[in-house]
Amino acid sequence: MEVLSKLNFSYSAEQEVKRVGETLEHKEWFEKNGYKWKNFSYPTGIEVDKVDSGKVKYSAEEIGKFINNEYVEENYLEVINFLQAEWGRVVSEFRIKLKNCSLLLQDKYNVILTRYGTGGSYHPPDTVQLNIRFLNRPKIEVFKTLIHEVIHLAIHDSIIKYQVTQWQKERIVDLTLATFFPDMKRMQRVPDGFDVSMIDEIFKLNYPNLEEIIKKVGGLNFMDKS
Repeated sequence: MEVLSKLNFSYSAEQEVKRVGETLEHKEWFEKNGYKWKNFSYPTGIEVDKVDSGKVKYSAEEIGKFINNEYVEENYLEVINFLQAEWGRVVSEFRIKLKNCSLLLQDKYNVILTRYGTGGSYHPPDTVQLNIRFLNRPKIEVFKTLIHEVIHLAIHDSIIKYQVTQWQKERIVDLTLATFFPDMKRMQRVPDGFDVSMIDEIFKLNYPNLEEIIKKVGGLNFMDKS
């Protein structure tokens, strides 16, 4: 009998304070990599323009007050039930598709739910964060983000090994998700001037060998551009 991978969910006001604080602290990284961090979701009371100008720096206590004013546990519980059901629907197929690419689905994933910051993020070896209200997307979009982040975890070691850049990595994950589950296809808009054509061609020619795809994409960064 197949033992399915488990999702262990967590959420709390304390985690939300940390999420908002870390998002604001990393605004320079977001800007450098083409993310519009001011458009992320924040608790009412956070004034991102003042943070950007340096006029305001919120303490954890201040952020906590804003979060407590709008923290409703039912918002998280509703999404957990949905994600559990969708995970059960696709997990067996997901495992097979990863195995076809010589990748493994882990026995469990820790899923931190948030209402703030980016749409999603991952923290090796087994943790993802999901924004359950990012841009007011429906719950199915949150589930797509879950699968997206799990793919990130599956290829993380190779991404580091071959020195793949942020948007190269995102494109590889988007292409992988679209190939695994065409009905979940959602290609992120890349920064202006970022050419995806060579990545797409490498993926097309080498799939399902994701290790080779990542190696060749990383190699683009060391080509002689003279």
